[in-house]
Amino acid sequence: VGEKKVIGSVSVSAQNLTDSVSLSLTGANHNRFSLSANTLPKEGGVFSVSFEGEEAGVHLAAVTVSAKGAPTRYIPLAVLCLTPEGIDEKQGDVRCTKVIRDGQFLIIRHGKMYNATGALLK
Repeated sequence: VGEKKVIGSVSVSAQNLTDSVSLSLTGANHNRFSLSANTLPKEGGVFSVSFEGEEAGVHLAAVTVSAKGAPTRYIPLAVLCLTPEGIDEKQGDVRCTKVIRDGQFLIIRHGKMYNATGALLK
C-alpha cells in the first residue's frame, strides 16, 4: 500500500500518421496514476500504467491518446482500494486491486470473484 504498482499495459496501433502519438492522463484521480511513456512512435507501441495510493474507494482516470490528423481516443482506468477487511479475513493482506473488465468493476483474488464493494459473487 502506498507503493507504485504497475496495473497493466496497453498496446496502441497506428497507421498513416506523420507525427508521434501523445499520451496523457485526465480525470478526477489522474494524479494517482502514471504512464511509462508520454509519446509513442507514429507506428504505435506499448506503454504501462501504474497506480500509487492507499485511500479506500474507487479511483478513476483516463489515458488520452492523440495524434495529429487522427481522432482522439480515451482509455478508462479504474482501481479499487480496499481496507484489509474489505474482502475477507483470510485475504486481509490485499489492499489495492485492479478492477475494470468490460466496463464492470470486478476483483478476482485466489479464485474468488468480488464486486466493487467487496461482496463475494456466486
